[in-house]
Amino acid sequence: MSDSKKDGKERRKCKRQRVKVLITEVKGKTHFTHTTEDLSIGGVGVAPIKGSVAWEDAEYIFQLPNKTDYINLRGKLVYHKGEGNGPDKYGIEFIDPPPDIENKINNYIRREEEEEEKKPDKDKK
Repeated sequence: MSDSKKDGKERRKCKRQRVKVLITEVKGKTHFTHTTEDLSIGGVGVAPIKGSVAWEDAEYIFQLPNKTDYINLRGKLVYHKGEGNGPDKYGIEFIDPPPDIENKINNYIRREEEEEEKKPDKDKK
């Protein structure tokens, strides 16, 4: 689980969008807050806030930027980088996201891409 590639092949199946929002990881009565790094309909990249961990599987709750409703999905840990070699980073794969949530995430990614295309080249990341 230390690499986003398995056998040298990329495991990601969905287009990702860089996004920084808080995401809460819930397992039973315990929860941790992380910061997202990127998001797709297939999962999310997170950077844990100091002292937090990521479980093998948990519930993840977050809001897309400029939205008021919460997205609540189950996910499983598929990638971990860190363990003393710099900041920890986790890859979480969503488990069976419902079509309406996939649509919300997809629409967000598409809008962000359209906004990025409108920017002059010097402002693009």
